[in-house]
Amino acid sequence: MPLQAAIFVMSLECSPAHSFAHKLDMAKKYVISGIELWWEDLLAVRKLRGMCDKHSLQIISIQSFYHYEGLRDRSIHEQQELTDDAAVRLADLRKMADLGLDKRPIMRFCYESLAWDTNADTWEKSLEVVQQVDRPNFGICLDAFNIAARVFADSAAPSGCARDGMKELVSSLERLRCSVEPAKVFLVQLVDAGRLKEPLVEGHELYQAAQPSRMSWSRNCRLFYGEHGGYLPIREIAWCCFMI
Repeated sequence: MPLQAAIFVMSLECSPAHSFAHKLDMAKKYVISGIELWWEDLLAVRKLRGMCDKHSLQIISIQSFYHYEGLRDRSIHEQQELTDDAAVRLADLRKMADLGLDKRPIMRFCYESLAWDTNADTWEKSLEVVQQVDRPNFGICLDAFNIAARVFADSAAPSGCARDGMKELVSSLERLRCSVEPAKVFLVQLVDAGRLKEPLVEGHELYQAAQPSRMSWSRNCRLFYGEHGGYLPIREIAWCCFMI
């Protein structure tokens, strides 16, 4: 499948004051040809596809689908409510993928690691899940922020960086380039983040006891690649992802 570029609609101003129609207007104004939808858009907007067609915008994906596999009571996502049985989690994901295979056109799912995730906090772990699910419509999402945030950055450290972070990142990217099949890369996300002036620990204005530090950092400090204040090695990660 040819490479398709798009922007996440939440990046087109995510304030409730900005309607979905306004976001599409902004995408068209800045000559963006594709968008990645947020699931809340599906709940809030009817005739969404027609609106995108009117703006000559292609919908390349819907982000994000979560709180699904391995839930003990199928409604709660706290760690203590997640099963530690990998077979149950894989069965859930295979069932979802099989449902997608029955659709026409086929619905594809990409599995993403989050730097603070309970079960898959590295790209290696998400790749392992993809390989074990073993469905043609189930692939991997490579997110530059989450790759960097796990091995290079540390929002709870005074420097904003993990010890030997760049060395660990280089090693991680070498493994990634050699391990991931090109056909299994369904989505690549390029995004940076700002370095905090103070460690994100208790007492910091962004600190939330119920959230891991990296999660709070992610939700408050994301930047476009190249935007002033970004410090993650996005270029190196992007080069690796597109050389797979």
